Amino acid sequence: MAEFSHNSATHSVTNQTPFLLMMGFRPRAYSPIEKTFFPALDKRLKLLDAARKEAMAAHAKAAQAVNERIGAKFTPWKVEAKVWLDSRNLKINFPS
Repeated sequence: MAEFSHNSATHSVTNQTPFLLMMGFRPRAYSPIEKTFFPALDKRLKLLDAARKEAMAAHAKAAQAVNERIGAKFTPWKVEAKVWLDSRNLKINFPS
């Protein structure tokens, strides 16, 4: 599922999915839900469809919250601006 999710996600640079670029088409994550002759199965499929829609709505809401949080406090740096550099994680040959 992780591989499918990664290969089905649109890349920000190409605006295409890796699957589409390699295979030439977009696969469907699940088959369309059709009417069945089994009431229990029909009920289960409706529950799964409702759960999927709810999860997608929650994911969209979380993505929107992340985008709002990221853009709220960040001010882009200007060329030649002085910034603080924390050297604790830099691999250098002398003490810092």
